[in-house]
Amino acid sequence: MHRIKTMLIYAILFSLTACTKDPANLPDKVTGKGVERPAGQPTGDLVEKLIGSAGGTLTSDDGQIELVIPEGALNSETTIGIEPVTRTLVDRSGNIALPAYRLTPHGRQFLKPVSIRFRYSSASLANIAYQDDEGKWRGIGNRQLNEADKTVTVQSTHFSDWTTYESIFMEPGESIAVEKGKTATLKVMSVTSMALAESDQGKEEFYLDEPSPIPVPVDWRIVNGPGNGTIAGVPTRATAIFNAPGTIPSNNPVEVEAKVDLKSLGYMLLFTNITITEAIKPGIHLRINGGNWIHFIDTESFVDGESYVGSEGDFPYDRHSIYIRIAGGKARGTGSWAWNDLPGTENETTFEYNVKKPAPLTSYPHRYRNNDFDVWHMSPGYIRITEFGPDQFGDVWATGEFLIERSTPFIENFNGTPPPSRVEGNFKLRME
Repeated sequence: MHRIKTMLIYAILFSLTACTKDPANLPDKVTGKGVERPAGQPTGDLVEKLIGSAGGTLTSDDGQIELVIPEGALNSETTIGIEPVTRTLVDRSGNIALPAYRLTPHGRQFLKPVSIRFRYSSASLANIAYQDDEGKWRGIGNRQLNEADKTVTVQSTHFSDWTTYESIFMEPGESIAVEKGKTATLKVMSVTSMALAESDQGKEEFYLDEPSPIPVPVDWRIVNGPGNGTIAGVPTRATAIFNAPGTIPSNNPVEVEAKVDLKSLGYMLLFTNITITEAIKPGIHLRINGGNWIHFIDTESFVDGESYVGSEGDFPYDRHSIYIRIAGGKARGTGSWAWNDLPGTENETTFEYNVKKPAPLTSYPHRYRNNDFDVWHMSPGYIRITEFGPDQFGDVWATGEFLIERSTPFIENFNGTPPPSRVEGNFKLRME
């Protein structure tokens, strides 16, 4: 996984002024244009509590968000709710599986600011945003970080859909694999100009835009010594081309650093690890929980020109099977996609590996759940096409890798919920 380090005063990058008024009445205090997104779809149970003028607290079922309503914020008893919904905010591609939460009554205005507190797993996700009535996501300027508890809190006087997000990030951001002698393109992306426009630093809110290369200088370097390939930045763009060495290096994976110049706000360091691998053979190759590699070498092609593949393995086709779909079968070129078949998704990205023999029948999906009563969640991870193009014979091949961080398997006749598994692999498939 990538790591993030900040220098100088990046901690104040989005710690501006508190949002304590109705945002609908503050159009002059919102910067950027924003992007209209659909509303999220419910993915879990609504948690509710009756809270009156004395105030109170409410926590989501998964413990990731807490509401603290102070005394005097309500003038009568009101049913307050938290409902998990799909996250339609777009930042890093791998974050699509993160939850968002609908706070109800939707659109409720409070007499005093309430505290909205999120738990975060990574400091890069310690930013909070909400979706306004136009469907645009807005970042909140002022936030209070508690690094010991790994929580981030904002103040607001209204309810809507809320989530956390990454403002500046590297794509691809997770650890990636590159064949020896091949190349990979790295970019530093941003969803807001707040980090760059000093005149906007007093804004209470700011729109989140489409991810785009950050328009500031970025210095790239390989951290762990010579012999690990080369990296060169593209002039005037936050983009670099990594050239893998022709042999597997002794220091593997290779660590790459991007030093982002945030002007008066200091520097931000982003890191990613690049594992140098041997050439990927045609077919699909995977392993579960770091075990032995499993190969589908009978399958060399996607089906009918779509980015979909299904295989029953070798004859007599009774041992295992695998099914992968990328972007609803519409992927045509390099890119990275998160696992997603949530309600309302048009272009699903899905995975299923089935073990038929030896018994019991076991199926590994791209989803996970924590217990028998939990809803299914999209696993963190990705499927990525890293190379796409014709060979010397004119056949077009797609080469890439995939990772499912948490796959809760279905095991025939198993009582309870099995622990999640980690599924990783790579592929080289022809586009017919």
